[in-house]
Amino acid sequence: MIAALALSILLLLELARRGLEPECPSCGAKHWTAHSTQLQCNSCGWSNVAHAAKAEPNQYEFGLTA
Repeated sequence: MIAALALSILLLLELARRGLEPECPSCGAKHWTAHSTQLQCNSCGWSNVAHAAKAEPNQYEFGLTA
């Protein structure tokens, strides 16, 4: 009985997550790749991050070299 309750809660949470998940502005799909800081659509490849050819460091950014 406890296993059935746990499975029903997991199903309910999965349905709630899919309902709250945003749609892709390009194609309307709700299929996203797993990234921690960006959205990328699996259907059309749309991303909320602009892809730069070469990332330039900020003016006040310091780096250590070995």
